Amino acid sequence: MPRDDPEFDEPGLDRRVLARLREVLQDHGEQVIPELLAVFADEGAKRVASMRATLDEGDFAGLKLAAHTLRGSAELIGARRLANLCGRVETDARELRTVEALGHVEEVSTEFEQVARLLRGTEEAPK
Repeated sequence: MPRDDPEFDEPGLDRRVLARLREVLQDHGEQVIPELLAVFADEGAKRVASMRATLDEGDFAGLKLAAHTLRGSAELIGARRLANLCGRVETDARELRTVEALGHVEEVSTEFEQVARLLRGTEEAPK
C-alpha cells in the first residue's frame, strides 16, 4: 500500500538504509552489498518489464505480483519513492484500474532507472 508520508515521495535512495544494510551484512564479506545491488538492478529491470507485459495482457494478478516483488526489494535498499510507486501499481492492479496503472508503471520505470543510476555511482556498486 502506498504511503502518504512525504519522506516516501523523495526520489532516489535513502543512503541511511544502505548504510544500515552494510552494517548488518558486514560479517558476510565485502562483496555482499555489491552483489545484492547487482541482483537488485538485474531483477528490478525484469520486474519493470514484467509490469509492462502483464499490464498489456490485462493480467492484473501478474501486475500485482511484479509490483509487490519490486516494492520489497526497493524497500530493502532504501529506494522509498520507488517502493511507494510500486505500492500504487499494486493498488491499481487490485482495483483493476488500467489507466492509472499505465501512468504509475511509467513512473516506476523512470524512478527505477534513476535509482539504478544512483546505485552505479555508490561505493557499493559492483566493480
